[in-house]
Amino acid sequence: MTAMRLTGIHVVREGRPILSEVGLALGPGEVLGIVGPNGAGKSTLLRVMAGLLAAESGAVELDGRDIRHWSRGDLARRIAYLPQHPECHWAMAVERVVALGRLPHIAPWRQPSAKDRQAIGAAMKAADVAHLAGRRAGSLSGGEHARVMLARTLASEPDLLLVDEPVADLDPYHSIDVMDHLSALAGAGRAVVVVLHDLTLAARYCDRLALLSDGRIVAEGPAEPTLSPENLAAVYRVAALRGSHEGKPYLLPWTRLPGTRLPGTRLPDGTGAP
Repeated sequence: MTAMRLTGIHVVREGRPILSEVGLALGPGEVLGIVGPNGAGKSTLLRVMAGLLAAESGAVELDGRDIRHWSRGDLARRIAYLPQHPECHWAMAVERVVALGRLPHIAPWRQPSAKDRQAIGAAMKAADVAHLAGRRAGSLSGGEHARVMLARTLASEPDLLLVDEPVADLDPYHSIDVMDHLSALAGAGRAVVVVLHDLTLAARYCDRLALLSDGRIVAEGPAEPTLSPENLAAVYRVAALRGSHEGKPYLLPWTRLPGTRLPGTRLPDGTGAP
């Protein structure tokens, strides 16, 4: 069964198209990476998938049912969304911040159950913040804060996890740790969509990539053809070093290419222009 399907998504802001005719399908047990340059529409696409932003046209379906027909409570139990640089304004301990992720599963005026406490503990362990349980959220470093907010998202135990640049503020150890955990979640049958700027991590961990440019998906599929030299040149204006290790591809953007990528630039196969 398809976890989520998008067809013909079109989003306009201030008279400018942000997403145009975007279509995607995501199944359980899959990590889908959304990549593309700044301003390509990646974060907007994730918000549409989360049901937080309505498209001008097109449809988003969750398990074959239009997302607009789901109750907010049911969506909150099925989908978890972690935006870029989430803020925490509460003067509370880290453990209590993470516990907020269980709210969709706890009836009003009820205390967390043993299952809730187990989910909170597992999420803190997965994000490597268990040792911060008693710390005030406002006293954390940027990387610690990012991991705490990831733990809050994981605590909801969603069927579909949408995460926007979850490794942007993390050191190499925790970046790999987070991607390992997202991959393990997919391996356990959940669906994961992750926006990434790190193309090396994207190539290594994502089952499929969707490459966005100027609000359109210009390439989609396994990492190697999607991040081909021609596509990197047309969309990012860079060349990369390439290789493989332990059966996984990797690439390292290395050289800027001359010229400027113009909106609507066509890829070598003729796609990508409005």
